Amino acid sequence: MTSKISCFDGVIFRRSLRKTLPLWACYLLVWLFILPGTLLNFDYNPEYYRSVSGTICEMILNTSTVAVVLSAFIGLLAAWGLFSWLFKTGSAYFYASLPVRRETLFVTNCSIGFVMVTGVHAITALVTFLITAMHGYAQPAACLSFFGISTLSFVCFYGFAVLLSIIIAQPAAMPAVYVLLNFTAALLYVAVKDLLVDFVYGMTDWWTVWSATPLAYRLSPVYYVLSRGLSTQYARLPDGTIDYYSNYTFGDWGYLAAIAAAGLVFAALALVLFRRREMERSGDVIAFKSLRPVFLYCFTIGCSIVFTYVFSSMQTTAVYGARAFRKTLVFLVLGAAIGYFLAQMLLKKTIAVFRGVKTWVGLGAVCLVLVLGCTAARLDLFGAYSRVPDVEDISYIDLAYCGHTSDPSDFEAITQFQKLLIERRRDNEVDNNESRTSAYFSYHLKDGTIRNYGYQMSAEPAQLENPDSLVNHFDAVVNSESMILSRSAIPDAFAQDERQFALCTIGDDYAAATGETSLPRYLTGKEAYDFYTNCILPDLLDTDLGISHVASQTKQDDLNTIIISVSFTIKPTQDAIDRINAAQPDTEDYSASSYSTYYTYQITKNARRSAAFLESLGYSFDGPLG
Repeated sequence: MTSKISCFDGVIFRRSLRKTLPLWACYLLVWLFILPGTLLNFDYNPEYYRSVSGTICEMILNTSTVAVVLSAFIGLLAAWGLFSWLFKTGSAYFYASLPVRRETLFVTNCSIGFVMVTGVHAITALVTFLITAMHGYAQPAACLSFFGISTLSFVCFYGFAVLLSIIIAQPAAMPAVYVLLNFTAALLYVAVKDLLVDFVYGMTDWWTVWSATPLAYRLSPVYYVLSRGLSTQYARLPDGTIDYYSNYTFGDWGYLAAIAAAGLVFAALALVLFRRREMERSGDVIAFKSLRPVFLYCFTIGCSIVFTYVFSSMQTTAVYGARAFRKTLVFLVLGAAIGYFLAQMLLKKTIAVFRGVKTWVGLGAVCLVLVLGCTAARLDLFGAYSRVPDVEDISYIDLAYCGHTSDPSDFEAITQFQKLLIERRRDNEVDNNESRTSAYFSYHLKDGTIRNYGYQMSAEPAQLENPDSLVNHFDAVVNSESMILSRSAIPDAFAQDERQFALCTIGDDYAAATGETSLPRYLTGKEAYDFYTNCILPDLLDTDLGISHVASQTKQDDLNTIIISVSFTIKPTQDAIDRINAAQPDTEDYSASSYSTYYTYQITKNARRSAAFLESLGYSFDGPLG
């Protein structure tokens, strides 16, 4: 009768547990200090908070960032400690000679990390719950959320660290590679994007902050959490309303579940590789011969890109276009040589790596790939930035700080201007290396896609005086009626109701009063509404007001005109807030108490209605300047 195959060995489990017990004890103490310790010192006086329960709930959920970072750290230490016997030939041979299957060795050691860290998280969550319950503000949901966040994060990082422990057989190299790979995706994304923006005509990173989080950031969980944070949201009541200040929920379960699933895949892959691992490779940087070329070329390309990014960032003078392209090629080749020979030294454990035709052929192949890749991007072989969207496919266009439009006539003008930019690419890249101004386009297409473009244009005095220059063409585009209204007019949701207007402030620092009459510095809400409706808005519609030059184009007659600044303070009613929330059901609700803004207009004599109104109050546009 055959014996039952077991994937768990109690002796190995107890031995490894004794060896790593101090690590688990320290981890537990850290968490007890961070969460229960903070709650023990919390002042539960309800007079200090809008909602003590909500404040405690938010405090517990806000530890999600700490949980992810600590999980990354403990995941590395746990894997390094439990599989450190693979880093030395003697201990590797000893474990390999034990009368147990490799699956047993792997599962037994791997399970210790999962069991102990899960236990630490459970104890911390339980103690936290007991403390909150003892003070009368029990938070079972928040404590369970903490347990889920910290445990799912640990599964991701621990699985990845175990995989690296199987592949990398050098005790110093494994933690270094682990840290580097945790930030590689984000670092390469930022480096490649910043390098390409300098010489790919039409590429921009203007909307990076405002757009959806790039996938590269999500592939670097520690960076993603530290830079973007995890989502803590107001809780919704059963009737659909928002429970402000008293209850919160965690909103990134999908992301945590995805990275935890990736961690389990890493652990399964580690088991597959461990079954085929040669124990005599202990001490090598890469224990698998088939993976050494992968390490060599990935390390070389990564080192080349990072080297180029760092040295380009150190340049005191920014260059664009062809000059930036040539500079990037030089730095890429130099960085590739450094990375290639450094990787060879690590793999062969010697500095004698400069000989042999095969070595130089490999380096040449990497450099050729980098050069061809940059050339393809420079020439835009795939048409990503040389293809202008069709007018009939556009839903609306956002020109960044210059405004936005959904007017088809503006669509035609903007697309024609972009075609002119592409047509004059060669001359524009030559001219724009000194004084420049930027043009940004974000096309929101009817199919839901967004296409972003950015250009640098020469803003030298000669170009500003040339009516056919690119900068003057763009100036005409951004000062269409719809563009002026989009960036200057008060939104219709507020401007149609005089109750929205709190007051109007008039700056009279440069105005001269007539006679003995004192000038009014403030107008009431009703007066402000009438001023805006009867004067400011018609002047905007006539484009007598709101014109914004994209470069310094101050005319001489403007220098002789007094400017009077007026500001409208808007405090929307709850009806207006409800209209906004109804129109944007997927966004966080506004509350009347948290939404207040103001709009400022610079009135000159050319804004005839507004100027006449101010003159009727006693202001003068003909007084002494300065």
